[in-house]
Amino acid sequence: MTYPLFHSVPWWAVAIPLATFALVLGAFLIARSATSWSAIGICRALGAKRLGSLDAPAWNEAARHLAGRADVPSTSLWVIPGAQVNVLAMADGPDATRVVITSAALESLAAQDAEAALGMIFARAERREFHPSTIAAAVGLAGSTLATFGFIRPEEAEDNPLTWPLGVPLVVAGALMARVIGGPPPGSLTDRNGAAISGRAREAARLLEHMEFTAHHSPLAISAALSRLALVDPRGEPDPLSLRRLFPSPPPSAQRADLLRSVGPAPDRPERARAA
Repeated sequence: MTYPLFHSVPWWAVAIPLATFALVLGAFLIARSATSWSAIGICRALGAKRLGSLDAPAWNEAARHLAGRADVPSTSLWVIPGAQVNVLAMADGPDATRVVITSAALESLAAQDAEAALGMIFARAERREFHPSTIAAAVGLAGSTLATFGFIRPEEAEDNPLTWPLGVPLVVAGALMARVIGGPPPGSLTDRNGAAISGRAREAARLLEHMEFTAHHSPLAISAALSRLALVDPRGEPDPLSLRRLFPSPPPSAQRADLLRSVGPAPDRPERARAA
């Protein structure tokens, strides 16, 4: 039995749709995995270590409690060494969030401060802002790392463009790619949503100012490509000729703190069932 209809269809009319479908499916699968790969690479570059449930009880309890108020099914906590009080966060797959806490923040912040910080983190995770910003940060970090050719640290190439002149185009390319791919850095709208999640608007305002202070006095030795992932700019104010001005970073904390202080009592947000 023959099918004349199929004999009359040219091969390319079948091959092109199949190839297009395969490319779209492949891109979709890669995109779903890209955030996990990016988060793993960033944590390895930072030397982050995962915190167990007993290592940071205040942070773990705050994460468990606030995840019920936001659409954040899965959260893991990590720690990196640093005298600066700061928190970075990134997507870890389609629905998971990695929260990276500096050792100074882990040791010095009270439970209500942890809730204020995680509220702002979960506000960004709830809007799925971490997915593009995590990939963008990894792209920028890769460009800055390649720009050093293994001789200097990535942050040194960003601070002084003349340190390794052959690497400057790679830093610029990484920054431009990060700007194209990445979402917005944390701002006022996110802060207000975070205050609604945690109910800690005034604590969040005070915490932002404290983080800004320690960022200027004890900046983290990390690539500026990761600044978008932090609650405040972890590198402090860049020098006029610094290439790290090319990378997006959170706005100054003073205006964000003023807005948080003007926020009234947080609206009641019902607990949401967490995914199994």
